Amino acid sequence: MADSDPAVIPSRMMPPELMAFAARLRASGNSAVMRGHPALQRDLKLAAALVNRLANLLVEIRHAAEATEDESTERHLRELLGGD
Repeated sequence: MADSDPAVIPSRMMPPELMAFAARLRASGNSAVMRGHPALQRDLKLAAALVNRLANLLVEIRHAAEATEDESTERHLRELLGGD
């Protein structure tokens, strides 16, 4: 992420950035500091899994858009990706 302000949400994160974010969430959830906060630990791990799943879905949608021969389907898939 280009902006260092954690309150600024980037308009668009690519799968590698999402996966790195998921890894940071997972590391925080596994941190010794979180052992005293099991609910927060579970939430961080769940958030990491969800962000990672989103990154994988974006990759799969991009592959489907590249593989299809139907222009309408390709256009729709690219719109789901934010118009790339």
